[in-house]
Amino acid sequence: MTATFSFTREPLDTGRGFPSFVPSDEERGQEEWAQFLRSGNWIEHDWTSYYRLMTGEPVKARPFVSHLCHFAADTIHRHGGLALEYGAGPGGGLSSPTLLKYPGTPYLISDLSTEVISQWRDLYRKHPEYAPAALAAFDACDMPLASDSIGVVSSYGGLSNIEGDRVRAIGEIHRVLEPGGLMIAAEVYVSEEDARALPPTVRELFQNRFPFIFKNYREECRAAGFRDIRDEVIGRFSTATDSSTVADMAREHGVELFYTQYLRLCTK
Repeated sequence: MTATFSFTREPLDTGRGFPSFVPSDEERGQEEWAQFLRSGNWIEHDWTSYYRLMTGEPVKARPFVSHLCHFAADTIHRHGGLALEYGAGPGGGLSSPTLLKYPGTPYLISDLSTEVISQWRDLYRKHPEYAPAALAAFDACDMPLASDSIGVVSSYGGLSNIEGDRVRAIGEIHRVLEPGGLMIAAEVYVSEEDARALPPTVRELFQNRFPFIFKNYREECRAAGFRDIRDEVIGRFSTATDSSTVADMAREHGVELFYTQYLRLCTK
């Protein structure tokens, strides 16, 4: 790989084979999540599913996922420049389909979890032909990257899974993108219409505990300075087929919560 990513401050740890900007107390708070990832071998499982999907093998996935992955990979490749995946998680976000379809794409894969990045390191050591240019552990709300330095910032559920200030993260994405840079994000939210279909008392419970699932952050993107904001609804699914704390709460209260999946493209 010839692409290089420059960081604006010294990492707290470099002993894992990638720079980590995650404080030790934050790492200790991630131990339960780390154990879950290790016990299920989720990163290799998810990457293998992407491999099958992108190479045309049969794979169990929501109907719109194949279209989404190919469209996103083509868009990122066509735009060019250094690419950043934030909040990669065990699926790797949009970096996985892009690197599988266009090996050599100059990607920096990042996540707040050092365990996530450690497992991506191990996986790509076994599959170097699809490896990203770099890996790093850092908070998307405080990126150690220079302003105007990244061509594309991508995510697949990265924003909705941020534990911190999502509006601040949007501002950070805008900051690190170069002029004309692209944000491409696959996200989900509960539309106003689907929210109204819930019993009022249950809706209030969800809005109090998970307020972010009712927001699509379009206006927040505009306020951060993004222009040419394009949203494409690509599918719907419900908590009946989902595995999450939101889905657990829906089952507990005997309701089915519907999500709208959309793809957003914004230009700086």
